[in-house]
Amino acid sequence: MIVPGFLVAGLFLIAFGVGYDRRKKSQHPTQAVRYLRIDFNDPSQRGVFAFLFTFIVAFIGLSVVGSYKAYEFTDSVQFCGQLCHSVMAPEFTAYQLSPHARVACVDCHVGAGATWYVKSKLSGARQVFATAFNTYPRPIPTPVHNLRPAAQTCEQCHWPKNFYGAQLKVFTHYSSDEKNTPRQPCRDLPASRSSHMGSDRQWAILVGIRRT
Repeated sequence: MIVPGFLVAGLFLIAFGVGYDRRKKSQHPTQAVRYLRIDFNDPSQRGVFAFLFTFIVAFIGLSVVGSYKAYEFTDSVQFCGQLCHSVMAPEFTAYQLSPHARVACVDCHVGAGATWYVKSKLSGARQVFATAFNTYPRPIPTPVHNLRPAAQTCEQCHWPKNFYGAQLKVFTHYSSDEKNTPRQPCRDLPASRSSHMGSDRQWAILVGIRRT
């Protein structure tokens, strides 16, 4: 994640060097201007060109792979809860024990799309400085007012149009006595339905609630 910073700094140094060289030459206009001459008939120049071309291709390939891996890592739960947001340790502990423990942090706090990804990284940059200089507020203020609208994050799984009220579920059990006396306990279960939750998964949730 630090390497791109060196790349940008190198580009600035190149621009600075070109400008400095032109300014220096302008102070001595009598000197003859010498331009770079490329001659592939020269074996030494061919070798230099082959080396530079191979290096540039390899560097671009490694930069692409590294940038994608860095992007993937910054979207991970480990990055958000353990590395970057160490000040959010209580919230991260609560998240691990919450019903959303299997949902990645960025699925709710950032969502899909490049716009909110950039906004989250700009906000994260300010938070990094606050953490580095120990100026972040204590306790962390809640609620957060600049989160992405719930219609674009939460409602991708929890669809209000498909909400249902409590459902009465009857479970039939048989006692271990001689007559195997039937028992039918009832449960008033909250249930919801969405396109992301099939009937089998919903049944598994109901069974899990019954067993607990």
